[in-house]
Amino acid sequence: MTRFITIASAKGGVGKTTTAVNTALALSHAGKNVILLDADMTVPATTYHLGVETPEHTLHDVLEGKKSIQDVLYAHSSGLRLIPSSNALKWQSTHKKKLSEALLDLVGKAEIVIIDSSATLGEHTLAALKPTDETIIVTNPDLPSVMAAKKTVLLAQETGSVVAGIVVNRLQNRSYEIPIEEIASLTRKPVLAAVPEDRNIPKAISMRKPLLQAFPSSKASKEFRHLADLLNI
Repeated sequence: MTRFITIASAKGGVGKTTTAVNTALALSHAGKNVILLDADMTVPATTYHLGVETPEHTLHDVLEGKKSIQDVLYAHSSGLRLIPSSNALKWQSTHKKKLSEALLDLVGKAEIVIIDSSATLGEHTLAALKPTDETIIVTNPDLPSVMAAKKTVLLAQETGSVVAGIVVNRLQNRSYEIPIEEIASLTRKPVLAAVPEDRNIPKAISMRKPLLQAFPSSKASKEFRHLADLLNI
């Protein structure tokens, strides 16, 4: 049975796509058959993290009924398979049903589908959350990000998706950061991973490689592998 996991956040810049790409890659390295689906309809970025050009046909062609989901499934050198997105599409209410149908078409095509959702609480985020089994919410250890994460927890629960937990990203161990325990208390969800601020992440993007390939021994890479191990249980 295919397992669908959405990586979500209600605030841009917290590291949602970094988490989605590297967790998917860590699961692939652990022997899982993984598809990474870019469902960010506003600022899709998985191709940048994987160092590939956005192909001619993307998820948007599927939502517009021009292509099947199989037509936009691309193999990556890392072993992942990617369904890319682009920002050329104006979201319409009819696309919600199309996205649900596209996800159903992936059942049996992989063991795990990791969905990188939009960094908003809009209709396209709801569309990505509703058909999925689990949601992981990414936040930074600052008050605006944590409050946005709390809202995302409630939104995911309203759609029927189980919130597996929180990823706290860009930790710097500063006195002004909200402690991990308090983040868990505020969101009422366990913190699955605490990813430190890592300058290797922008370096990897500039090298056009995912972090786990470019800097496999970095502290952030180790934490993404830890998250993948938890999901692989």
